[in-house]
Amino acid sequence: MTTHGLKRFLLDIVYPNRCPFCDCIIAHNAYYCPECIADLPRSTADDGSENFCAVFEYNEQTSPFVYSLKDSGNGYAICAAASLLAEQVAHLEFDLITCIPSDKARMRERGYNPPALIAREISAILRIPHNVRLLSKARRTDIQKSLTRSERLDNIKGVFSANTTVTGRILLIDDVRTTGATLSEATQVLYSAGASRVFAAAVAQVPDYTVTTGE
Repeated sequence: MTTHGLKRFLLDIVYPNRCPFCDCIIAHNAYYCPECIADLPRSTADDGSENFCAVFEYNEQTSPFVYSLKDSGNGYAICAAASLLAEQVAHLEFDLITCIPSDKARMRERGYNPPALIAREISAILRIPHNVRLLSKARRTDIQKSLTRSERLDNIKGVFSANTTVTGRILLIDDVRTTGATLSEATQVLYSAGASRVFAAAVAQVPDYTVTTGE
């Protein structure tokens, strides 16, 4: 049993593991009931560069799950999201996992950053180092989905910075990709910091958006 597996086993003794979709008690080494996700719409997002993937299409079926990890801080949902993403990227090779950062005001309000929690769990599952503080967000931005495309680009332009130089292949995690502008901007910052490849992954993808997350 891995260290990560042992931690989940010991935690299960005190807090029995539950499926975030149906709330049923499940095995300590499980993340969800397979039947619970069988009919959920999977993302078919393709950014044209093979540098992005998402688990679900974001709609009325998947929005409760996204809400539970994004706005409720549900630990079972965070772990399930990480497991599902880990399954999708396990065939790829990465040197480091990082995430889209939250601004200070949002962190004070919510107390956590969902992409950071997901990135840490993926790191434990795949045994790849992580640095969830690699990127910083300088200011609070408007909600992307309420803006036009040009407004989205202006809204996010220059908001991220790298706290250190990097090398190698980076896995960049976000919770939801709405327009792609956020991941595109963060990706370019990571390339400027020295990354040789950046692969972006999100739990859910709002349909009907195609953007470039490549170099």
